[in-house]
Amino acid sequence: MSSGSPPARRRTSANVPPAGAPRRAASSAVAPSAKAKLICTSGPSAGEEFPLIGDEVVVGRAADNQVSIPDTSVSRKHVLLRKLASGWAASDMGSGNGTLVNGEAIAEETLLKNGDSITIGDSELTFVEGEHTTDRRNLPVRRPGTDLPARRPADLPVRRTSAARARLTRSQQAVDPSTAAKRKKLLLIGGASAAVVVLSLLCIKLYQWHGEGQRLQVEGAAQAKRAQLGVIFQEGKNLVREGKWAEARVKFEEMHAINPNYPTLQDYLDRANKEIPNQQHLTQASTFLADSKLGPAKQELEKVTEDTTQYQQLRSLRHRLDEKLSARLTEARTLLEAGGAKDLERMRQLEAMTDDMLVAFPEHRDTSELSKQAKANIAELTKPPPPPVKVVPKPWLDVEARFRDGDITGAHALANDCAAKRIPQCRKLPSQIASFQEKYRQLESLPPKVLSDLLELDETLGGGEHSKMAKNIGTRLAGYYYKSASAAKAAGEWGRAMELAKKTLKVDPGHPGAQAIAAEMRGKAKDLYLQAYSLKETNPDEAMKLFKDVIAMTPRDDENNQKARRWIEQIEKQ
Repeated sequence: MSSGSPPARRRTSANVPPAGAPRRAASSAVAPSAKAKLICTSGPSAGEEFPLIGDEVVVGRAADNQVSIPDTSVSRKHVLLRKLASGWAASDMGSGNGTLVNGEAIAEETLLKNGDSITIGDSELTFVEGEHTTDRRNLPVRRPGTDLPARRPADLPVRRTSAARARLTRSQQAVDPSTAAKRKKLLLIGGASAAVVVLSLLCIKLYQWHGEGQRLQVEGAAQAKRAQLGVIFQEGKNLVREGKWAEARVKFEEMHAINPNYPTLQDYLDRANKEIPNQQHLTQASTFLADSKLGPAKQELEKVTEDTTQYQQLRSLRHRLDEKLSARLTEARTLLEAGGAKDLERMRQLEAMTDDMLVAFPEHRDTSELSKQAKANIAELTKPPPPPVKVVPKPWLDVEARFRDGDITGAHALANDCAAKRIPQCRKLPSQIASFQEKYRQLESLPPKVLSDLLELDETLGGGEHSKMAKNIGTRLAGYYYKSASAAKAAGEWGRAMELAKKTLKVDPGHPGAQAIAAEMRGKAKDLYLQAYSLKETNPDEAMKLFKDVIAMTPRDDENNQKARRWIEQIEKQ
């Protein structure tokens, strides 16, 4: 006996077949419509419809699928829909997050019904199938005006003739009373047995109906529970998309308390437990950067796991950290300018600033140099004054003064007297003055190297200051330097041209030609910087050379000089 719904009422029909027509077997076969489709109800493709064309349809993230869902939680080939004789069926294709049909994970091919929900990753699809048609030819034949099936002519009672009725009457009159009683008893027993059978069948049917009702009630409760969990799960996933990991974890824990084995729930819960600390570190790093605390900010960013899904925020904060470093370097250099090296308070401020930057970037060269300068200046400014020294005669000072006045002969005589007294500082002075005098007489024929040495010796004999004779030496040497600077400029060696122009101006500060070259090179530096900037990606070696020329052609506080230094650092790190 079937445990399904009660049988359908027989309907009346005027289409009664001929008496001899064979009876057709009843059938409820339903042919599925070819018009089937998927409607995306959640995820990046929400609202889109995908008609199912052909006998097999692959659903996944890949663009070449018939149904392509651009969702990172969906595998490239996620689920296969196959058209069978009984309808469409779904099967998972070994996806990473699995496939759910009405909230239940499927492990094998599962037949789909109209309205079924298919969950793949963070996206949900609804299977929709067109209207079904029923073949009326398979309905049972019925008699007009009744609910009973029509009987064939063979089933109709046979009319008996009067002679037959007479024979039957005589036979009935001839029956023995005991035989009639026995027949009556047998009829009563048969009727009672039939009643017992009917009653038993009725009880069995009632029991089955009751069991069916309980089963439907249990299934309804389970379906309601699945629907409730599905709503909570979707709320949690929506919170994840909004970056509200702590609130999402509350939803996932609520589901875990109800059904810890819900598909993919543990994966989301594990991810939330990992992303909540990451989010806290990112928030703390942002706060530190707002306060220009580079060291603590870098430490917080290093605590974020590399597999975080919040990589965009992590990348943004790292970029802000680099920008803050550049800004702090500019502030640090400003503290050294305008006599800052002799200001103890500014040097202590510079020391604290560089210490913070070195926590974030311990290998940064410019920061290390600034830190060393700050510490050295602080040590110089805080060292105790030297003990008083006894003043002793310094006869060599008279030699230096006489030499600075241009009196070589008088300086040489004083040097001889001082050396005769065995004073160490005077021991070399006579020979040095004699050597200077001899070379100075040949000034017009001396090469640049000898002139440079002679100018250096002039400064030494003058006690760190140049004598009146240094001007003639410098003019002569400046002529050589200027000629070389002009040649370097003509050859396009901009950095060397600037370097030689600086040397020219060092020995002859008023040299007009060197001043013109220096001014031209400072203007050329901007063009070289732009050229190097355009080559830094395609030809970093040539860009590095041009950036170095810019540095050589501009003072350190020049904007192009500072930018060129930063690009050289970045190219060297690549």
